[in-house]
Amino acid sequence: HQKREPGEDGMDVVEEAELSQQHRTALLLPQGFRHDESMLTGLSLEEAESPQSQRSRQLAAAITAPLSAETHTIANLNGSSGPTMTGFGGFTDSNHLSTSSGLRSSGGTRRPPAAFGRSTKGDQLLWSINSNVAYMVSFYSSLDASQTEDLFGRPLDELEMRSIASTMQEPTRGMTTGTTVIAILKAFVCTSVLYLPNAFAFGGWAASLAMLALSGAFCVLGLSLLAECHAAHSLPYPEMGGLAFGPRGRDLIAVMLVLSQFSFCVSGHVLVARSLREVFRSYNMYAPTAAFYFGQVLVFIPLGWIRRIEKMKVTNVLGDIIVVGGLAIVVLAAFCKIGASGVAESSVAYAPRWTSFIGTSVYSFEGIGVAIPIREAMRHSETFDVVMGGSVAMVAVIIASVGLAGYLAWGASVNPVVLNELPAGVGRTTLVVVYAVAVACVYPLTIFPTYNIMEQRIFKQRFSQRRKWLKNLFRTSVTFGGVTLAFVFGEQVELFVSYVGCIFAIPLALLVPPLLHKNLFPGQAAWRTNTLLLFGSVATVACLIQNLATTFG
Repeated sequence: HQKREPGEDGMDVVEEAELSQQHRTALLLPQGFRHDESMLTGLSLEEAESPQSQRSRQLAAAITAPLSAETHTIANLNGSSGPTMTGFGGFTDSNHLSTSSGLRSSGGTRRPPAAFGRSTKGDQLLWSINSNVAYMVSFYSSLDASQTEDLFGRPLDELEMRSIASTMQEPTRGMTTGTTVIAILKAFVCTSVLYLPNAFAFGGWAASLAMLALSGAFCVLGLSLLAECHAAHSLPYPEMGGLAFGPRGRDLIAVMLVLSQFSFCVSGHVLVARSLREVFRSYNMYAPTAAFYFGQVLVFIPLGWIRRIEKMKVTNVLGDIIVVGGLAIVVLAAFCKIGASGVAESSVAYAPRWTSFIGTSVYSFEGIGVAIPIREAMRHSETFDVVMGGSVAMVAVIIASVGLAGYLAWGASVNPVVLNELPAGVGRTTLVVVYAVAVACVYPLTIFPTYNIMEQRIFKQRFSQRRKWLKNLFRTSVTFGGVTLAFVFGEQVELFVSYVGCIFAIPLALLVPPLLHKNLFPGQAAWRTNTLLLFGSVATVACLIQNLATTFG
């Protein structure tokens, strides 16, 4: 059939799969085999309810279990790092089996890696193997007992189906340890670190450093428990909640992930608006504050319409480089200020509002959303705990250096966006503009999980131009809502970050993982789960009480 380029007509991965599923079904299934609108199962709704089909789905689960990691990993590594978002709500290509059957794949499995860049014959061969494995599993899942007996001479039990699956295993591929560390650092170190010097005023430098160290340690413990759950049940984070607590548990985790990730975008809007406003004022140019916020929609709404976020690979890397470079400049400027003027007199070791900093500190380490995708993509996932622990320690050093240096240099009155403390002039102007570009560069990737999770639950009809523009309208409203929230809370962004930390980050990182572990592994790791639940519960209540007192006191 006619060749199409990825993303043509503005379709995303799921939409392209829906549009071409019937054609691929006709190519896949043997001549005379029944197929209709039920994708690759080959069964109508009535047939899907039959006992034979239920048995075939059990066999399908058996055959797909050992294949889930391989199909995900090869799709992720052969050129498509963007749309593989299984950790955020269970992204699933609709032409494959559902997540519940254990087989998950990104859009990268639907075409050779050459669609995303140059590939070798070996890459194309691996892609071909991966695609045929996925389609073959789909074929076997559609067989009832009599058809299975026709093919193999007798019905196969679960062990035999797993044996068949083992013959279709692919070569071991995945991220090396070094690549994994870089991925973790990219996920944890973001523009929100620039708010830390001001947040240090909540607790003073000593108490804040202690909270950062404690939060980092407990976040690693939570990630370790989550990794154990994922090793036994290879499902996305929300789906594990569904397995343990039913649909309400799945939906609650999905909502917290959406809002937590959405808050990163809101804080990015605040960073851009407040920084540009200060730059304009330094040149004696004044404009309404609202203009610096709502003017951003002209840039961020079109960015939110981007479907193929793997095409933003270069800009994502550029944004990461800018963020790290900007943090280094801030730390250097702070050291120069301390060297010239000494430590700010208003900086103290302890401040009474230290419990508000708990939410900010956990928010700084809140990489729970990327933990599962990173673990799935690792070549040696059994080393996840060690690699994650070492990487989080490096993150702690980076963010503590920025927070401590900024607080000691400029004191308790440090600007919430520490970039604005740099000396006015061409240097600061350039850095602010470059940072605004960095926020724009990473926006499509940052907002993608929010879109993905919500759109899967809202837009369930077949692909059409009407649905595409309804999605664009939905994404426009989400972006406009984020800018509006930024405008409302922008002058107290440090308190906003603390609220997000105690309401979403602490539960996701410190409360849900031990609850999942207790449910899926009753009686195991009692001291780890109980300790984490105790700290997370106390931290949530104490931080929320302090934030409410600050807001209404």
